[in-house]
Amino acid sequence: QEEIRHFAAELAVTNRRLQQVALTDPLTGFPNRRYAVDRMQQEWASSTRTWRPMCCMVIDIDQFKAVNDTYGHDVGDQVLSQGATAIKRSLRAQDVISRTGGDEFLVICPDTTMEAALVCAERIRRSVEIMSINVGDQVLRVTISVGVAVRDRTMSDPDVLIKRADESAYVAKAQGRNRVAALQIADASKSLLASVAGERG
Repeated sequence: QEEIRHFAAELAVTNRRLQQVALTDPLTGFPNRRYAVDRMQQEWASSTRTWRPMCCMVIDIDQFKAVNDTYGHDVGDQVLSQGATAIKRSLRAQDVISRTGGDEFLVICPDTTMEAALVCAERIRRSVEIMSINVGDQVLRVTISVGVAVRDRTMSDPDVLIKRADESAYVAKAQGRNRVAALQIADASKSLLASVAGERG
């Protein structure tokens, strides 16, 4: 009986570790896309019950493909790892970050207004901008484009919120990169663009 209990306890620990590995990006240590989808659903449901504000951010590392092509994937991994550290350092306690793609991160911001999210996003942008990576005798500078979106009553599900943030990140890139943008759709025919521009890197 004692052996069975010991085996069951070890099995439970192993299963927890496997589950954690399955939900974690090995390079950055952040949760991965699978975790992000589940957590987004949870936060959306909570926001629906309480109707507290909810925002999300999509963060893209600027010209990441060019970094990989020019310096190689090892340097690309270094950019991702150090960039992730800089981003995490600038988040608030309630923010939830995950790596959802090659050079893309999603930040879920529960109980957060657009104004507060923009302040946080700008802090993240600056934190990455001042980062430097030594590559041989060169110093590599990295910047990010951040798209911010706030939940509104026209949104039917969390995918719409993420899509809005993704569109905003695209706008930030189109405006010259290294900036924060928030695209708010007022109705089907009008849009309001709010952006916080940073120094171009």
